[in-house]
Amino acid sequence: MASLLLNFIKRAIIIPIAVTVIVIGVIYSAVPRFISEGQTRTSSLNDRIDLSLYNVKEYNSFKELNAGDYIGDLRCENIDLGSTAVVYKTESDNAVYASGVSKEPWSGGSMLIIGSDNSSQFGKFYNSKKGDKIILEFYSRETYKYKIEKKVVGVTDSELNGYVKDGKLIIAVPYNDFSNLGSSFFYTLYIAGRA
Repeated sequence: MASLLLNFIKRAIIIPIAVTVIVIGVIYSAVPRFISEGQTRTSSLNDRIDLSLYNVKEYNSFKELNAGDYIGDLRCENIDLGSTAVVYKTESDNAVYASGVSKEPWSGGSMLIIGSDNSSQFGKFYNSKKGDKIILEFYSRETYKYKIEKKVVGVTDSELNGYVKDGKLIIAVPYNDFSNLGSSFFYTLYIAGRA
């Protein structure tokens, strides 16, 4: 009789509790990993800008924008830049900026986009090559695609605006000019035409 009672307790109580503990342990250790992997995949596919960091407003012309206003975002198909926010006429730790000489692409103008002095924003452009596609998605307008046509190294502050030609996108990566004690830069330019 005692063995029947012990067998009943084992089958009715001990085994279900042991199985429940094992299942809970597996769920507790495995599910968070699946969730975080799914979020990582989703965030890499939808790498969008957090607009709460910027002053955002509808616009049709850059003349309607103030310094620091959000213009749109830039990304590259062949280089893992993610989406990089572009603001108007001011350096920002969170974004790159469109120079004041930039004109709206929808009116045939050219964009000069300058990274900040920290190389992390556009540093990956070193891996680019002729033909790589750059995408500019504007907040108030459509998306524009460009192809890199050439790379120009060692452009000075005074030469920079001379590269702005209608219909072009110029990505400027700044570096400190240590030969000059002032706060001047020289640039590596990536010049792209419409794709």
